[in-house]
Amino acid sequence: MKSVKVKLGDACEFIRGVTFPSGEAEAKPFAGAIACLTTSGVQREIAWKSRRFIPRERVGKDSQLLRAGDILISTANSKELVGKSCLVHHTPFDCTFGAFVTGVRPAKSVFPSYLAFWMTTPEFLGWCYRISTNTTNISNLRVSELEELEFSLPSLTEQQRIAGLLEQADRLRRTRRYALELSDTFLPAAFLELFGDLQSGSGKKMELTEVADMLTGYPFKSDEYVDTGEAIRLCRGANVLPDRIDWSDLALWPKSKSHDLSEYLLQAGDVVIAMDRPWISE
Repeated sequence: MKSVKVKLGDACEFIRGVTFPSGEAEAKPFAGAIACLTTSGVQREIAWKSRRFIPRERVGKDSQLLRAGDILISTANSKELVGKSCLVHHTPFDCTFGAFVTGVRPAKSVFPSYLAFWMTTPEFLGWCYRISTNTTNISNLRVSELEELEFSLPSLTEQQRIAGLLEQADRLRRTRRYALELSDTFLPAAFLELFGDLQSGSGKKMELTEVADMLTGYPFKSDEYVDTGEAIRLCRGANVLPDRIDWSDLALWPKSKSHDLSEYLLQAGDVVIAMDRPWISE
C-alpha cells in the first residue's frame, strides 16, 4: 500500500466556529434563529439533540454551515477531551457550530470516513493531549498547529477500502455492546415478570426448600487431594463464579477412597451455591 505524508492543512480546510454571547443561546428555536452545536454535541456520533439556537446573523460565512462529510473537533475542552472528534454523516437541519469547536472540511482527495477514523487513533489523540495549551481550567488546540500535523494518505480507493473495513468492525462492536446492554435489562425484566418485585412485597414468597431439593456437599478432606491417578473431579467453592463454574481448576480426589457418592454428582440444571464442601463433577 503506497501512501504519502501530507499536512492536514494541505488536505483539509479548517473552519473556525462562530462566536456569540452565552446569553443569546436558547434551548428552543425563535424567529431568525439557527441551530448551533457546541462541544457537548461532539460525541462518538453527533448529538444533534444537544444543539442550542442562536441568531442566524452570528454566522458570518456560508462555510460555517455544516455539510455532510465535515468533521468536528473539540479544540477547547478539558485536557482529556480536547481533540475529540466526530464525522457529520448528514445534516438533519441547518446548523452551525460554536467557537470551542473547529470544522474540518476534507478536500476531494480525502475520503471523510478515513480521516475521521484516523482522528480517533491513540496517536492523534495523544498528540492533541501533548500539544494542547492550558489556561485556568481549559485546554486549547491551535488551528495553526493542526494544519502542520502530517498524516499518511493512500490513494482514494485505498482510503475507501480501509474505511469500509473499519466501519464493519465498528458495527460489530456496537452490535455486541447493544447485545450486552439488552441482556443487562432483559434478564432483570424477565425475572420481575415471572416472580414480581420481591423487595416491594408483590408476588408470592416461598422458601427455597419449597421449590428445590437442598443438598449438602460431601465433606472431602483437602489433604487427601491428588494431582494424578484414578480420581474423582470435585467442584469447590472457589470454582463457583458469579455466572458460571470454572471447570479449569477442579480438585481431584482418589477413587480408591470413594464409596457410593451418586447423590453428590452434579447434574445439568443444578444450581451451585459456594459453600465449604465440594461436589463431584463428571
